[in-house]
Amino acid sequence: PRMRELEHPSLNIALTNLGDAQARLGKFEAAEVTLAEALALAKERRVYFTVAETCQVLANLAEQKGNYEKALFFQREQGRYTDSIRLQSAEVELREAQAKFDQTENEQKIKELEKKIIEEKQTSLLRMLMLGLSLLAVGTGVFWFFNQKKKKEIAAATRSLTLNLQAEPLEKSEAIDPVLKRFLEIVQAEVANEGLSVEKVAESMKMSRVQLFKKIKTATDASPSQIIRQYRLEAGKKLLLENELNISQIAYKVGFASPNSFGRAFKDRFGSSPSQFSSKHKDI
Repeated sequence: PRMRELEHPSLNIALTNLGDAQARLGKFEAAEVTLAEALALAKERRVYFTVAETCQVLANLAEQKGNYEKALFFQREQGRYTDSIRLQSAEVELREAQAKFDQTENEQKIKELEKKIIEEKQTSLLRMLMLGLSLLAVGTGVFWFFNQKKKKEIAAATRSLTLNLQAEPLEKSEAIDPVLKRFLEIVQAEVANEGLSVEKVAESMKMSRVQLFKKIKTATDASPSQIIRQYRLEAGKKLLLENELNISQIAYKVGFASPNSFGRAFKDRFGSSPSQFSSKHKDI
C-alpha cells in the first residue's frame, strides 16, 4: 500500500514478485488479481522486461490451473516482449557504434549488427508463426482468442465512456455497470478528499479491495487507482477551462497533496503544465 501511494518506480516489479509468491502458496485467485495489476502497470510504464517476466508467471499459473490455452497465450506474449527487448538492445548497440567510431573504422561492426538485427527479426517472426500454428491446432484456443478480443473491445468502449464522464452527473448513464456507476459516484463525491483510496471506496461499497479491483478491471480494463487518478486530472482540466480558480485552489479541490504534485501529474497526462494549458485556452 505504501508503494502504491508513492507510485514507487519498482511497484510493478514488487507486484509481480507478490503474485508469484501467492501462486506458489496456492492462492491462485489473489495471484491472478495481483499479476493482472502488475501487467497493466508494467505496460503503462513501458517496462517491457517486467511485462515479459509477468507474462511468464501468468503462463505458469494458468498451466498449474490446467488452462493450457491461456498458458499458451501468455507464453506467446512473453516471447513477443522478449523479442522486442532483444531488438531494442541490438538497435541501441548499433546507434552507439555509429556514434563512437567514424565511418571507416565502424563499417564492419555496423554490418555485423545489421545482420544481427535481421536474424533477430527472422527468429521472432518464425517463433510467432510457430506459436500461431499451435493456437490454430487447438480449436478451443481459437474460440477463446476471439472471445477475449470481443471482451477487450467492450472494455475499451466502457473505459472511454467512464473517462469522458469527467465531473458530469451520472443519472443519465443507466447503461453503465451498477458497480462501476456506484464507484464513480463515490469518486465524484470525494474527489476533493486527498485521503480517498481504493480501500476506502471498497469499504464504502461493502466490498473487499480484491472484489472491487476485479469488477472495475473487467468493466474498464483499468485499475480503480488509475481511474481515481485520471478522474482527478479530468476534473482539474475542466476547472482550468472554467478559469474561475487559480492552480493551487484547483489542485486541492481535486484532491492533490500540493500544487507541485498536481502539476507533475497533469503534465504527464496532457503534455503541458497547468499554467501552460490555462494560458493556451485563455487565449483561445
